[in-house]
Amino acid sequence: RKWIWEGHEIFHEVTKPNTETDLGPVLLLHGFGCSTTYWRATVATLADAGYTVYAIDLLGLGQSAKPSEVYYSINLWARMIDDYAQEIISVEDAGGLKDGVIMIGNSIGSLIALAAAAGDHVKSNTNSKLTGFLSEDERVRGICMFNAASGMNSRYVMNEPQWDPLQRALIRFFFTALDTLIFK
Repeated sequence: RKWIWEGHEIFHEVTKPNTETDLGPVLLLHGFGCSTTYWRATVATLADAGYTVYAIDLLGLGQSAKPSEVYYSINLWARMIDDYAQEIISVEDAGGLKDGVIMIGNSIGSLIALAAAAGDHVKSNTNSKLTGFLSEDERVRGICMFNAASGMNSRYVMNEPQWDPLQRALIRFFFTALDTLIFK
């Protein structure tokens, strides 16, 4: 199946439970360089256990579009997952996510699940507090993290657009000092 997100085709699969009872939605988030194929055995096991399983190829990976003009980041993918939950999962889930979704992430998929659940990807130019769809009303029932990629979100934070050149230089200096102290 294809879903259009911000003008880009996103590949996703939905597998209904192989039981009479639907235990609710599970969203699978693959790691860097992977795709929905990574989860094929997991999808079958979860569907046999009674879950509706959603597996999605992140923008730039798998069978999803790979635009070159996009700045790929945990926040970008978290925003994509938040929108997917709102536009696809909550519409297809009979309860409208009233019982929440379980997100299972591998590697950067773990970080994306955390960012989407926390609403960290939502930015505002005002002082009003904004939250993401998943971070409201207990829409996340649980997060399972496998091989969590903690380093993927640190050094490259300096590339985030909110930093000015001086701030980027200070961040670069900080991470260089850490690398020297820890790894050399």
